[in-house]
Amino acid sequence: MESIVSQNYPSFETLVIDGGSNDGTKEIVEQYKDLNVKLHEFKGYGIGKSRQIGLDLSKGEICAFIDSDCELPDCFWTRKMIEPFLESKNVAGTWVLGAYKKRISQYSTLLHTAASLSAKRGL
Repeated sequence: MESIVSQNYPSFETLVIDGGSNDGTKEIVEQYKDLNVKLHEFKGYGIGKSRQIGLDLSKGEICAFIDSDCELPDCFWTRKMIEPFLESKNVAGTWVLGAYKKRISQYSTLLHTAASLSAKRGL
């Protein structure tokens, strides 16, 4: 949560959609209530339905999904993800491979392997 609320972006809302977890989500969100973090509890829904609920409740034009086990790599992540929308009217979505700290080493290995295969195939 700390990596989300510390984003260097002028205005954004943070919606936490909890499908009935027992991991202390409610207590964690309570610590950030003064920073425009809002908890919405919908017990029994999976990740797909929870994301749809988040979209329906959001007030912004651009939405980002960040899972509970992910940490944003730096305070400029939101800015980097929104830049393509500001640069072109033809952008419908953005996605960054390895955007979360938790997965960077796994993705780096995957990218290295893919690049090696492409080089071997002459691509």
